[in-house]
Amino acid sequence: MAQSVATMTENIRVALADVEDHRFSDANILVFLNKAYRKVYGLFAKHRPEIIKSVASSLTVAGTDEYALTSGAIQRVLSLHVDERPLPEIDQRPEGDYESTQTGFPQGFYVSAWDKVTLVPAPDGAYTYRLAYVAQPAALTTGSTTWPDVFDDLMEEFVVMRLGIIDEGDPSMEAQFMKDLEIRTFELLSDLGPHADTVASYWPESCRRRGY
Repeated sequence: MAQSVATMTENIRVALADVEDHRFSDANILVFLNKAYRKVYGLFAKHRPEIIKSVASSLTVAGTDEYALTSGAIQRVLSLHVDERPLPEIDQRPEGDYESTQTGFPQGFYVSAWDKVTLVPAPDGAYTYRLAYVAQPAALTTGSTTWPDVFDDLMEEFVVMRLGIIDEGDPSMEAQFMKDLEIRTFELLSDLGPHADTVASYWPESCRRRGY
């Protein structure tokens, strides 16, 4: 279950026949491992966000409309509940409405910064809110991923392909490889569902409004 950066780096060197020569530094390989990580993570976020979701919860403060995460940044909001009521995501306020002093029970929200959501209207009291979201991925350094090895294998293939292009100067296969990578990742994610046709529609609008 999950391989370390060091193990993946060594596997990549073996695939590139670069165990002894070190044509690519560990730092170079890590750059492309992080590109691969963000690519696979993004497919998780799109097709099976519940697997990597985070949840933040606390109490609202009367008259305060904006709430920040304690750490990290938002890649995708899945749901926001206030006192167990699901709120719809709405468009941002018109420019001239930012100084509104209206308060009440929140009727909607929008993402107002990388790490903040704004409730509309501002709460008029202390309510319990629960935000389910997918966080922006943290860069890999020396640790491990948190998913099964088969996804690490895809990351390794991505890095071998990209570094192979640099080594050989032949980008002709890159587009097809990236397409194949997405298809294979999607197929692996499909296998995690209760049945094969649930992934594409896993978050229909009605479910997203109810939250997870």
